[in-house]
Amino acid sequence: MKGVRFPLTPYAVDYEFIPRNDGGLDVVCGVARNLHTDETRRRWRDEMGRAPFFDYGPGAVLVAYNAQAEMEAHLAMDWPFPDNVVQRRAKVGHLRG
Repeated sequence: MKGVRFPLTPYAVDYEFIPRNDGGLDVVCGVARNLHTDETRRRWRDEMGRAPFFDYGPGAVLVAYNAQAEMEAHLAMDWPFPDNVVQRRAKVGHLRG
């Protein structure tokens, strides 16, 4: 629907990380794209600050395929969680009979 805007600013977010032997994560890089403006921000490990490099407050929503993994990256970097999160992956299990 062209011209219709979601009331929150959506950011498509993805991080790449390496699991450590101690169970933690070593976040290598991240990318966030503002889906309203198409502005893309990329950060390497040494460019990550003390907070996310995109809007994560009440006027924004983080959109991720696997939001659990992205939130684990936030934990690893000691970042706050976004106020709003949408996960695109549907978890489907099957029953044993």
